[in-house]
Formats: sequence, C-alpha cells, structure tokens
Amino acid sequence: MDIIHLIIAPKLSRRAMFWKKVLEQNNLRYLHISYLDIIQDNFTLDSEINYVVRLESAGEDFETYKAILSFSSTKEKFKLIEEDFGLISNFKNWHIGWEKLLMKIKSFENDFHLNFINNPEDIALTFDKKLTQNLLIANNINCPEVLNSSNYDELLAEMKTKKIHQVFIKPSAGSSASGIIALRSNGTKKQIAYSTIKKNNNKHYNSLKIQVYNKPNEIRELFNKMNTNPLQIERWIPKWQFNKMNVDFRVLVINKKVEFIVPRGSRQAITNLHLGNQKLKIEDLNLSEEIINKIEQAAIKTMTCFPGLHYAGIDILLSKKGKVYVLEVNSFGDMLLKIVNKKQKSTYEQELESLQVFLE
Repeated sequence: MDIIHLIIAPKLSRRAMFWKKVLEQNNLRYLHISYLDIIQDNFTLDSEINYVVRLESAGEDFETYKAILSFSSTKEKFKLIEEDFGLISNFKNWHIGWEKLLMKIKSFENDFHLNFINNPEDIALTFDKKLTQNLLIANNINCPEVLNSSNYDELLAEMKTKKIHQVFIKPSAGSSASGIIALRSNGTKKQIAYSTIKKNNNKHYNSLKIQVYNKPNEIRELFNKMNTNPLQIERWIPKWQFNKMNVDFRVLVINKKVEFIVPRGSRQAITNLHLGNQKLKIEDLNLSEEIINKIEQAAIKTMTCFPGLHYAGIDILLSKKGKVYVLEVNSFGDMLLKIVNKKQKSTYEQELESLQVFLE
C-alpha cells in the first residue's frame, strides 16, 4: 500500500512548512489539509493509501481561530474582526471546539488507513492542564501544588492560610503563555502581578512583552477577566538560576528518548522563548550528570502517561534545592529552531528518522 504523509495544519503554518521541507529533502510524498478544510468537509482522502498523519498547532491563524470557536457550538455565533485576534476571551469555547475538531479527525480512522504520529485523543488531553496534572500526580510525577480558589478573595485567603506568597494563574486550556498571570502577594493589601495580558481600550489582549501590574484593583480585574474560563492555579516555585536568570527546561522526547534539552533563561518569571527570552546551552550551565539525568527521567516518565504521543515537549522546572517538577506537556512543543542534537539533526529531521515504526 502506498504511503503518503498527511499534514493537518493551517495553510500558512510555519510548523507545516518546516515539516514539508524535511519531507521534500527525503523525496517523500505529502498532502496538506487545513483545519478549515476539515471543519467544512472540503477534502478528499483515498481508502487505498496508508497515511502517516501529523497534526500541527492550530495557532497563528485568525480564520482557523474563528472557525474553531464557531465549531464549538451550533447555537452561539462568534462575531470577531481581525483586530480581535489575540483577545483574552473564549478559552473555554475555543477548547470545546478544538476537542470536537480533534475527535472528528480521530473518527476518520473508521474509513481510512491513518497512522497518527501524535494521537488526537492524547493531544486533546494535553490541552487540559487540570486533567494533565491529575494524570501526572496519579503516576507519582512531581508537579507544583494546586490551589482551588474560585474567586480572587478566596485566592488571597488561601495563599495566606497556606503561607504561599506567589502563584501562577493559567487558563486551563491555554498554551504559549497565553493569559498567564504570575502573582505575588504579601497579604490582602499588597500584590504585584506579571502577565502576558495587556489592556487596550478596555479590552485585554495577549502581549509579547511582560506587563507589570501593582494596583490591587487592576490585578483583581485581571483575575476576574481570566476567571470567566476554567483556571489552573499553581504554587510559583522559584527556579534555579544561572547568570541571574531564572531557568527552566524544554525537553523534547521523541519515540521514548530525550533528544533535545533546551534551557530557557529569563530575567522575568515567564520563560517562553517567543517572549524574547534566551535560549541557553545545557553544557554551559555546569549542571551535574545527576541533575541532568533527573530532568531526563522526569520527561521520559511523563511521556509514559501519554502513550499516543510519539513526541512532545515537556517543560521541566529545577528548584533552587535541586528538585525537579513537571510544569507542562506540549504536544506541539517541537518547534525549536536553530538547534541540533548529538546527531546534528534538527527536531524535524530527528522526528522523521524516528518514524520507521509507522512505516513498517
């Protein structure tokens, strides 16, 4: 049976472009279908073809974002203009539409020969931070402590009772640091928050620059805005530091092996690389083999909880006391540019080499 690599991604996806380039370099056939095509049933597959299916992030595309929102409900219509792209809202509805879309893609297995590199069901799970952390904890994997407050006053009271002075507040269905608030509190009257949320004309948008809020009423407004969606609130554990930078680690596991460890350094609390933070080299950090092994083993153990993921980027925190915590599981966490592994392969080249299991 003929084999074709099926890419499901927005038409102008950078990630899809990188994957296509690697396929072309190896003279491999591929077909690119967009999420819009799937929502609109505007595609054709062949029941006589064996498809190796790679799903990519649905982000960075306004039309896809709108379509997924609308796909979440047959009753509610979302009227958005392009200026609203990046608006902090609709995490809950987007997540409903995204899960529904993933399950539609999964159902194609009933009619076609599909081999998912990352299974849609596992991808859906990683987009729910609460379910993901519950699964990790059930498998004895260290994660930051969760707080269960349902409003801002409850949160301040819970922090005071538990003697927790700083927390991360995240949309449970968010990704790429969207909607994150890093909150410090010394009581009910003094707080400071660092966030990727920027207010503009009474609307709240994602920002590539960390915003600082130090007025209690502004922080309360920020929390209330995010609290219209399910939230994941976690103890903010101080990160290990290098050259006065807070450091955490994106660990890319491919086919049960750690292939890349990318330390991310920041003067801020939030370390995502797309926010302008620094990509470091693991060999420059003078970490012991024991610590590096602990980081690798935490990532590998995490992947055993997601048997349908052939690859994923695991975000690992190393505390100042040398304890390892798993922060996030990113099923699209492999876009690490200008980085090669010990074999001098990029992430996409290494992933392609690892796919023999799908081609046999």
